[in-house]
Amino acid sequence: MIAAEDLKLMRDAIDTLILEHRSHSEILQTLKATIEAALRPPNQETTDTRLSSEPRIDQQMLCVYHDGKCCFLGNTLPFKILARLMRTPGIYVPHNVLLKELWEGVRSDSAIRSVIKTLRIKLRKAGLNAVADRIDGSVRCHYSFRCHR
Repeated sequence: MIAAEDLKLMRDAIDTLILEHRSHSEILQTLKATIEAALRPPNQETTDTRLSSEPRIDQQMLCVYHDGKCCFLGNTLPFKILARLMRTPGIYVPHNVLLKELWEGVRSDSAIRSVIKTLRIKLRKAGLNAVADRIDGSVRCHYSFRCHR
């Protein structure tokens, strides 16, 4: 049996997807991730972290969870850059390190800015404004995931 809070998460995810007019594939992937997370046994980490006050990355489901909300990012650069920044919260990561680790090749700094912009948009559409706001690019040529205050 699925708990009431898990059903609410699924309903919220479906409502968000319908309002955003996303592609069928993205809707199905997000719905699948939300259902699988809801069906996991309580002793598994992902179920516990979905409702955590701190954002959590689920590497298996390719989602970020915060305050009971889920944002499916998929196996994309936005997911990879968020996961990388969240691994070292409060530490500014230089653009060249991000480019080397995530792109494995030469790209311009505008490539990073574009991915960060896309990431913030996806997080905000999923209702994860607080997570989007913690992505800090205030230091020239660096990004950080700010620690919770």
